[in-house]
Amino acid sequence: MKPVLALLFAASFWGLVWFPVRELDQAGLTGVWQVGTSYAAALLVLVLVRGLRLHGILRQPLDAFWLVVASGWTNVAFLLAVLQDEVVRVLILFYLSPLWTVILGSWLLGERIRAVTGWMLLLGLGGALTMLWHEDMLSVPVGDGDLLALSAGFAFALTNVMTRRLQHMSTLTKTQLTWVGVLL
Repeated sequence: MKPVLALLFAASFWGLVWFPVRELDQAGLTGVWQVGTSYAAALLVLVLVRGLRLHGILRQPLDAFWLVVASGWTNVAFLLAVLQDEVVRVLILFYLSPLWTVILGSWLLGERIRAVTGWMLLLGLGGALTMLWHEDMLSVPVGDGDLLALSAGFAFALTNVMTRRLQHMSTLTKTQLTWVGVLL
């Protein structure tokens, strides 16, 4: 039950966060500063309360590095995409992340892609194309918001795969690495 509640909370939170983010951006506090300030404050509180936990990084330093890079890019690119493009469009492009997760999981974790998974991914991709389709689609250039949303979705998938790959590392350490990634 807890994972379902966490998922519902996260979806609701990110679904509603775009409004104050845009208001603050229009008031002069850009998205990069917003994300930097909020994650710096959260990391400071976490380190003060729980201490700096970097155990296990040296066991898989390259995987830890990719977790930092991917999680940082996920959060920054998503916020900037929300500021630059239509929220619904950003969400559709971002939520192609399961497609990337399956591909990356197969490549980096050795997971087998079952036929039913392949069909579900094709169905999801078809649904995204249906939602985004318009007659000028092929002649309209892809915007920065689109690229940010797609890359944030890919980075989110890589974050999830790296999180699974770093199973020996505590959740606290992975959280701190994620927030450091956003700041960097």
